[in-house]
Amino acid sequence: MNTVNHDNEYLKRDDIGKVIAEGLAEVYRSKPQNPIDHFAKWLLNESSNRKAEKRQVLENEKAAELVKRAEEDAARQAKLEEERKRAKEALDYRIQLFRDKIKASSDPAEELQALVDHLHEFTGATSVYLGKIVKPINTDLAEDADD
Repeated sequence: MNTVNHDNEYLKRDDIGKVIAEGLAEVYRSKPQNPIDHFAKWLLNESSNRKAEKRQVLENEKAAELVKRAEEDAARQAKLEEERKRAKEALDYRIQLFRDKIKASSDPAEELQALVDHLHEFTGATSVYLGKIVKPINTDLAEDADD
């Protein structure tokens, strides 16, 4: 008797009993010449329709997942772009501060350490050589001499 109960429960499932009931109702409504053949074709058609629906649901889920990933990637990209923009603005600000400091200095030689630090920070140089070019004045030449 337990087996009969189990069989009834199996047939009452929506994916079995409901489908069979719908198919039999369709046979009853259409009253075909060959009801068994019509019922079999209806079941095959119903099976194909359900498989197509499942495929469509899976495709929609995959498409939704792809859209979600694309949105997340776009958000990450926008965040990175914003961080780059802030970093560039900070860099530009520090460069402008250095330039303003040099322009405001009465003696640029006093700002040599600031220049070395600036070059180290923005070029990655580990050492810097600074020199001053002085053009020699040659007084031994005659005025009409060809330099």
